[in-house]
Amino acid sequence: MTTTVAVLAPPATRADFVAVYRTVFAGPLFTATAVLEEADIVAVAPAGCCAPGLAARLRAAAGRGCRVLAAGPAVASLAATGLLDGRRVAVHEGQAAAFTRRFPRVRVAAGVRFVDDDPVLTAPDQRAAVDLCLHLVRKDLGAEAAADLSAGLHPYVVQRTCTGSR
Repeated sequence: MTTTVAVLAPPATRADFVAVYRTVFAGPLFTATAVLEEADIVAVAPAGCCAPGLAARLRAAAGRGCRVLAAGPAVASLAATGLLDGRRVAVHEGQAAAFTRRFPRVRVAAGVRFVDDDPVLTAPDQRAAVDLCLHLVRKDLGAEAAADLSAGLHPYVVQRTCTGSR
């Protein structure tokens, strides 16, 4: 059985903001879809959830148990939809106060690697997004699947993915 993944990213999204998702969720364990309603996992890029009507569709997806992932600037994009209200989310320590002022209904967890507030999972940056995605694989498909997937992620590829290096 494969898990269906949708990556929400507007056309102008920087490649490094979706590279983690595309790197981890490639291969035989996952199937890509462009249809949000068919997805088991929705990975959000910055501004990837701001199109009219998309916020309601994301809330509906989370309501049916679809996992929604956001890392780095995408956490703020997701917070703008209201989906994170009342939820604990991961942000950088230096951004915690500004994030709290902007989104007072969101419970900020600064300085953590990621937060799993199932079905919404967040990471403060792209580097931590790798750990977040592998955590989700471990949780849903088991430790062996996560270890196999992790072993297949070449450190150079992960470094380039996380830093945006070319």
